[in-house]
Amino acid sequence: MPVGNGHIHIDQLDVDLERGLRSGLRLRLRPRLLRERGALALRRHLEREVGATHRILAESSFTGRTEQFTAVKLAAAVEPGSIVERAIAGHDGRQLLAA
Repeated sequence: MPVGNGHIHIDQLDVDLERGLRSGLRLRLRPRLLRERGALALRRHLEREVGATHRILAESSFTGRTEQFTAVKLAAAVEPGSIVERAIAGHDGRQLLAA
């Protein structure tokens, strides 16, 4: 059920589902709706973290996780297993980018 640029608009999908689309169609659309809502929630979370400073556990030389388990790409190599404090400069839609 593509709308506009080929993506389902969440608000329209909610309206369509509430109108009682057949359960087979509902079952096929639900995973897509959940993926789109999940992607939107992640994007909002990442955007809120830009400008904040976090303690990051380095999982490898250039990757780590915040105390809330958000993935972070580090700008400079660090010792895996170390905890570093870094400001968040941005994000790439999937992970935070540390300065």
